Amino acid sequence: LMLKEREKDSSKGDAGGEEVLKGGLVKVRIVYRKTQKPAQMARWIDHLMGTVAKNFGVKSYKTVRRGRRCSVTFYGIYMNCQLAAYAFRVAVERISQMAAEHKPAPGSSISTKSSRLSYALGMERGIADAVDTNIEQEKKRRERKLERARRAASSGEAYEESDDDKDDE
Repeated sequence: LMLKEREKDSSKGDAGGEEVLKGGLVKVRIVYRKTQKPAQMARWIDHLMGTVAKNFGVKSYKTVRRGRRCSVTFYGIYMNCQLAAYAFRVAVERISQMAAEHKPAPGSSISTKSSRLSYALGMERGIADAVDTNIEQEKKRRERKLERARRAASSGEAYEESDDDKDDE
């Protein structure tokens, strides 16, 4: 599978010289690498779409018309959408390549197609688990930071944030 990106710029505006987080969307077309025709939306690609959107703090939706169109659109903060689309594209291409090279275990009664689908679903599940773990760790880190700031404020001390805190690791 080869994916192509198409970007749509959001409205351009400037709020008094301050940097504004602009919204937008980024569309990723999913096509067969050799024929450039739209691919089918495999179950693991659908699952991966939600995982990537969750990781980058954006929303997503898919557009599927059998034989005509297969695409995923990320929307939200434009920079996050661009990052999500790039990560999604790279992950889909890599998982597709690895699944195509996957051979079922010798003597297995499972078909090659089912084995490859299972392999791709497993890869997606691993990515989803890593994203969930990362989000949970980030949440705990923010809570520890907030608690340190509250303790400092209640004791009248100045709270200073540092990147090399031992508690964060």
